[in-house]
Amino acid sequence: MVTRERDPKTGKVTFKGTPGNDNIRVSNRRNTAGEVDGLLVIVLDAHGKECERFSLDREEFKDGLCIRGGAGDDIIQVDEDVEFDLELYGEEGNDLIIGGAGNDLIDGGPGNDRLYGGEGNDTIHGGDGDDLIDGGPGDDKLYGGAGNDKILGGPGNDLLDGGPGDDCLVGGPGDDILIGGEDNDRLFGGEGMDQLIGGTGKDIVHADLSDLPVQRGNDEQDTVHIDRG
Repeated sequence: MVTRERDPKTGKVTFKGTPGNDNIRVSNRRNTAGEVDGLLVIVLDAHGKECERFSLDREEFKDGLCIRGGAGDDIIQVDEDVEFDLELYGEEGNDLIIGGAGNDLIDGGPGNDRLYGGEGNDTIHGGDGDDLIDGGPGDDKLYGGAGNDKILGGPGNDLLDGGPGDDCLVGGPGDDILIGGEDNDRLFGGEGMDQLIGGTGKDIVHADLSDLPVQRGNDEQDTVHIDRG
């Protein structure tokens, strides 16, 4: 059973999942006038049927709201119209986490996770494992962690840091910073004036003229492809 607790020092409300495969959804709660007056945390069973519901007033989570999936392959999904800033942790397992429209903190933890920021200026950590990270619209900070990760910046001025592993980083529209990190990475700047940093390893960097100069790794073994439009 999913549990709820409040930190007596910080006031932050945390929902904790079970050792199994949890499916937790966060939705806006609306009053009779249709105005958002809080949040609903809904627990679904393996068939997508609601089995538990928590209702929170704005005042209850004014000091922060955190969802932790626990062990297992969890799904944590925030509806796209939720504008509150949330903390979402997959913890162990191959998790799927989808953020809302707020400035969310997302951490996949160990496992091969799929992490989507949604709108807002999000910070996403993949953790250990081969992760897919998609920042979505906004100025996001995306960290792959250890493993062979694919990181998509989306629209906005993003920071993409692959970390250890053979990563693929795609900046997208906006003035992005792409850091390959250790091992053999592929960097694609996309539209905008990007900073492309290969790091150690034999990297392949795709840049256009606005991205120059490309900062190669210490071993100078990177391959740079220039798109002249």
